[in-house]
Amino acid sequence: MRAGLHSRRPVLNAPMPHGLSRKIRIAFILQVVMASLAIVIAFFVVGTLFKYSFIRSSLQEEARHYWELRESAAAQPPPNTFSLRAYLVEPGGSAEALPAYLRGLAPGFHELKSEGQMVWVERKPQGTLYVAFLREQANRLAWWFAVLPAMLALFAIYGATWLTYKSSKRLVSPVAWLARQVSRWDPRRPDIAALAPDRLPADMRGEARQLAGALHALGERVEAQLTRERNFTRDASHELRTPLTVIRVASDMALADETLEPRLARSLRRIQRAGRDMEAVVDAFLILAREPDVVPQSEWFDVCEVVHEEAVKARMLLMLCIMKFGMLPPAKDPLNPTAAEKQATEEVLTKYQAIFDTH
Repeated sequence: MRAGLHSRRPVLNAPMPHGLSRKIRIAFILQVVMASLAIVIAFFVVGTLFKYSFIRSSLQEEARHYWELRESAAAQPPPNTFSLRAYLVEPGGSAEALPAYLRGLAPGFHELKSEGQMVWVERKPQGTLYVAFLREQANRLAWWFAVLPAMLALFAIYGATWLTYKSSKRLVSPVAWLARQVSRWDPRRPDIAALAPDRLPADMRGEARQLAGALHALGERVEAQLTRERNFTRDASHELRTPLTVIRVASDMALADETLEPRLARSLRRIQRAGRDMEAVVDAFLILAREPDVVPQSEWFDVCEVVHEEAVKARMLLMLCIMKFGMLPPAKDPLNPTAAEKQATEEVLTKYQAIFDTH
């Protein structure tokens, strides 16, 4: 077994795996991912609604406007533009003039993907009107009026999120820097100079600077307290050495007297043993009062030898007590002794204890 009063402790210099900056970064990443999913879903929903709601309503409006013009002028031809074409089949007329993909369509809205057409069929007493809109043009309109604004909104969210993250990181960076500095402190000698007001980063302001000042003041108080404690322990140990030396020398001179009674000699040896124990305690105080970097003295010793020595000493004292005071008085019933028997045993044990205390 090795005896010593100091042990080196590891200094935690590793970065914090779950720092505040990392948590903020994860929060913003999750926010961006959720916003992206929401806007992608919005792309699909808005595009679908635009094609199947806005285009359908436009075709219905075109058909209604044409019927109004036809009421005022019966010879009004159906509309025919680049993206919109209409066909009219009058009552009793033949549908042969219609394109093949329009024949047989029931009244209502139809999307003909193979033909690239979106058709509205409306039947009235004046005839059946077929209003066809180019699907490619509908997709182009959906892009310009639905998808593109949604993408611009997504990029605006990305930009706002990035700026907010940078701003939050700038606000948190002083606290993260302060946490790293404190984590590098050696518990035996903290580097409080790193938190001095003149050595703080220029961007550290407000509450972070106040916290750094409070930690700096705390470190100064702890360092001053450790210094005072070390000085007191050293001074007290030196002051105790003088009376202990006097006790040891005086006891040695008294034991040198050949006419000394055995009882007094045993008491003097007991005083010497207590004095040696006190000197060991004083030496321990001096070791504690040293600077932390000074390695204390230590030695290997056998615990079994120490225990054996104390056991032999206790056995010899017990034999002395038996020879001087006799054995413990026996009880008639060991499991249920009387009050007198207990008192007699306690009196003998008290005499035994007095011998153990003085030897």
